[in-house]
Amino acid sequence: MEDSNRLFRLAEILNLVGMPTQTTIARGANVHQSLVSRAKRGLLKRLTPKVGELCDYAESRAAQIERFRAERQERRERRPALAEDVLSDCRRYLDEGCDPVVLRDQLNVLRRAQGQRARLPRAQSATAPDAA
Repeated sequence: MEDSNRLFRLAEILNLVGMPTQTTIARGANVHQSLVSRAKRGLLKRLTPKVGELCDYAESRAAQIERFRAERQERRERRPALAEDVLSDCRRYLDEGCDPVVLRDQLNVLRRAQGQRARLPRAQSATAPDAA
């Protein structure tokens, strides 16, 4: 009975979002891709040594996916507090009398570094310093 539960769980794991392709799983578990395909469809009947290797590999990959999801969720939960800290730092920078143009330019550099298009408000872009 335990074998059938493990086979059922294997099919569930192989169908998780984020699992690699069947070919990648087969290579990692040192089994044939057709075995992965049958396992994914829930067609396996016995827990052979090769199926056991596939189970072990799939369970380790599922654990990696779960850890990644947990870390990503933790980062998302921290993001609002971090954003408030960043805004506070920017306000302090401006309150200290520092040049707002320098701050804006640095933000544009960061946007480009992240692969995003730097967007300036239309009024500021028309009067950008060093235009001449």
